[in-house]
Amino acid sequence: MARLVPGGALDFAQLSDEQLLANTRRIAGSANQLLAALLAHLAEVEARGIHRTRRCASLYMYCIYELRFSEDAAARRSAAARLTKQFPLLLHAIADGELHLTGVLMIGPHLTPENHVDVLARAKFRTKKELTKLIRELHPLPQVPDRIEPFGPQAACALRNPTWEGFVTSLAPRVRELPPGERPRDWANDACSLRIAGASGGGDGAPDCAGSDEALPLGAGDGDLPLGPAPRDLPPVTAPQQYQVQFSTVEEHASLVERARVLLARTARREPRRASPRSHEAAGGVAGEAQICRRGCGPPPARR
Repeated sequence: MARLVPGGALDFAQLSDEQLLANTRRIAGSANQLLAALLAHLAEVEARGIHRTRRCASLYMYCIYELRFSEDAAARRSAAARLTKQFPLLLHAIADGELHLTGVLMIGPHLTPENHVDVLARAKFRTKKELTKLIRELHPLPQVPDRIEPFGPQAACALRNPTWEGFVTSLAPRVRELPPGERPRDWANDACSLRIAGASGGGDGAPDCAGSDEALPLGAGDGDLPLGPAPRDLPPVTAPQQYQVQFSTVEEHASLVERARVLLARTARREPRRASPRSHEAAGGVAGEAQICRRGCGPPPARR
């Protein structure tokens, strides 16, 4: 095995590929056993309260100022140590490489004295994504309401030669203006836009509507003001919009959506002139299957 010389570096020149892989596997197994032993010792330190003799108010502070862990490492290991104290089988799972530290922190809050043996058996050698599914089986979440909410226009591409004027213009888009007489504040003051039922026709108190357009009558019992025509010169919303889409679905549909997302992400990372049309076609086909699966209209069509 290669050895680290103080002040030097590891020398791998004398190791073959098989020896390198074997040493890496052996070190990983030893690291699992050391992690389990470390968590057991940390749990005992907290149980005895001897971290206070080192002027540390908590095990978390002890890991930072005595063991020189980072804040994140201290928080994760101190939380895992408490879980192993409550469920000692976690130590065996960690030492045997059946459960990683992230998995301990994920399933730990969902363990009980009644279910921890069964849950640990189902959590062996699972990835983080698989453990997330297992947790949702133990504690399912309620279905989310269907929602499509716009975020706003997509971020514009960076200019090659940006200027201050261009920056100021981007912060002050075109203002929507209504012509005089069609603004909301003018509706209430426009006496000629209503024909009040029951008013004396042609009397002195009648409003003079000469020269005005034909007014919309106010029906009996209708208390709403008539709305004028929509202005024709409003600036159109042409910028591409971003949306948040949220809905509950089945696993098959979620897998198809994930495949389409990966294919489109691969295409987006390429230059437009180098992007393969087959990538867009494959992503579109997967997205179409996902839509069919979402609608529940039968099995998706076979792809070529």
